Amino acid sequence: MTAMKIALTGATGFVGRHISASLAGQGLSVRMLTRPQAGLIAPGGLHVVGDLRTGEGLSGLVDGCDVVVHAASYVGADEGLQWETNVRGTERLLAAAGRAGVRRTVYLSTAGVYGGGFSAGGDERTLRPSPRSALSASRYEAEQRVLAQGGVVVRPNMVVGAGDTWFLLPLLALLGQLGAWIEDGRPRVSVVNVETLGAVIATLAIEQDATGVYHVANPKPATIRELVAPVYAHLGVPEPSRSLTADAARQLLLPRGALESRLAIIARDNWFHTDRIWRLLPELQPTTPLTMEDIAWYGRTASDTAKLPPR
Repeated sequence: MTAMKIALTGATGFVGRHISASLAGQGLSVRMLTRPQAGLIAPGGLHVVGDLRTGEGLSGLVDGCDVVVHAASYVGADEGLQWETNVRGTERLLAAAGRAGVRRTVYLSTAGVYGGGFSAGGDERTLRPSPRSALSASRYEAEQRVLAQGGVVVRPNMVVGAGDTWFLLPLLALLGQLGAWIEDGRPRVSVVNVETLGAVIATLAIEQDATGVYHVANPKPATIRELVAPVYAHLGVPEPSRSLTADAARQLLLPRGALESRLAIIARDNWFHTDRIWRLLPELQPTTPLTMEDIAWYGRTASDTAKLPPR
């Protein structure tokens, strides 16, 4: 039986590297989009030079493929590039896939499309997207293009693991500045390890029963303390002995350049239900968001960048 052929965008990204590895591990043939002069090449698979913003190379990427896994997004501050890459680029990719007869697309999106509006839980049916930023709006618009063509959308919340520079590493820095927990580290957050997320997306690419939107996170939300304490323990650094309210932490950190959106994530509950994905893929259901290797990476990286107090 001939192996399925998968076209993958975003293969050099934090999540994309794990999607690529998982696809290859399943014996699938992977063709990856590589931007001109990008300077980064993901290992394995066939590389096709192209660009979502121009449409260059997209036909060569998808020709003869069975599925497109779209994991490339522009997440910088330029709103014009957000729209041109995330929305128009997705439209270009879907058009090329349609001409090539590709039967399905799996798109890596973000829980940011909810605008932070899921502090009390909720699932794919009950939560309503309400993007608060141009970036999240562009990701939501890309989702709609994919869903309109019968594709699958994956919405993770916080993604952790070695290489994470967006969530847990900055959180360690914030707590280091404060020398205190926020709300005693009790706020709960939906998190997923990047390796698990990559495996889920790769499996959805070949899962015939997959349809619509899926939340992907560990079944049980983790508290901020549960995520941070293992890093402190690994380094032998004492945990903070005091706690601040969310308002007190905000008053201290906002003048120092902290982002309100970041504080909102860690100062109150930020979780959703994930039953739908684990009913479909029970064999991939994780038990813990952080491996010992991840914890060691966070400890090493945080220490190297002076984000934790010395031992």
